[in-house]
Amino acid sequence: MAPAETLRRNTTAMATPSAVWAAPRTHLLRRADPAKRRPRTSQWPPLRAIRAKATGQDNRSAFPGSSHALTTAGRPDEQRVWLGLQLTVMVVLIGCFFLGYLVGSIPIGVIVSRAVRGVDIRRLGTGNMGASNTWRNVGLLPAAVVGVGSFLQGFLPAWLSGLATGQAGCVVAGGLGAVAGYGWSILLRFRGGSAVGAATGALAAIWPPGLVPLLGLYAAGAVLRQPAPGVLAGLLAFVVYLKLMDQPLLMLLGCGAIVAVVILKRFDGIRDDMRSDHAAAAFFERLFFDRRPGRQLVGPVE
Repeated sequence: MAPAETLRRNTTAMATPSAVWAAPRTHLLRRADPAKRRPRTSQWPPLRAIRAKATGQDNRSAFPGSSHALTTAGRPDEQRVWLGLQLTVMVVLIGCFFLGYLVGSIPIGVIVSRAVRGVDIRRLGTGNMGASNTWRNVGLLPAAVVGVGSFLQGFLPAWLSGLATGQAGCVVAGGLGAVAGYGWSILLRFRGGSAVGAATGALAAIWPPGLVPLLGLYAAGAVLRQPAPGVLAGLLAFVVYLKLMDQPLLMLLGCGAIVAVVILKRFDGIRDDMRSDHAAAAFFERLFFDRRPGRQLVGPVE
């Protein structure tokens, strides 16, 4: 056979499709049987759904590019998933609140005063176990320890709750629980301090930019030697600034509740003061100056 004809036959054989392409593997291209497919609910990322519910986010925005909208109008399995997510959110929020409550219930002022001088700070001065009463009746260094400790009692539970869950609602729940625990400690038979330090720490963890007006008015009250009005003005300014910056409603309500606890603690035992002939003046003194009639700043409580 001539070399030219041999070359032509080899070229033709190489160009034949059956020699180049193998038979397609059709079994790999078949779609799965619809009856064997997993239900849509199993494909939902639960953590993203929990975050969407806790932060008030739109359900569809939690699943971008997907049709997995969380509604209760769907099938029964969707309703069960929705109720399960709601229950999970509530359990997590309650857990963060009680964690903060237990941390805030530690009476650090009482512990420090007994360790330094062997006395109960609640028996001295105004009867409050905070840093200011500790400073006047025990000393500057113990007061610094109490001040930093009470701040951390409000800050750490809120910050750790947010770090563990990534949810703003958990931060608010942890901070509110710490302030409630400081004001009504289970270790002191549901009595406690004014919760100013714990509230400052909790607010710092919830929204740090609000510390600018808060600490500014604290400092102004200290310079004017009127710390109680400065504290009240600072706390109210924090909430107003939060509203002006258009922050989420959940954060606004939580911070408002923390401020309400501090204000409410100023009226502890006010029934005895309201029985006098100067009930209106006693109410005003409690609210703005946190003063109690006949209560001295230094010395044993009479």
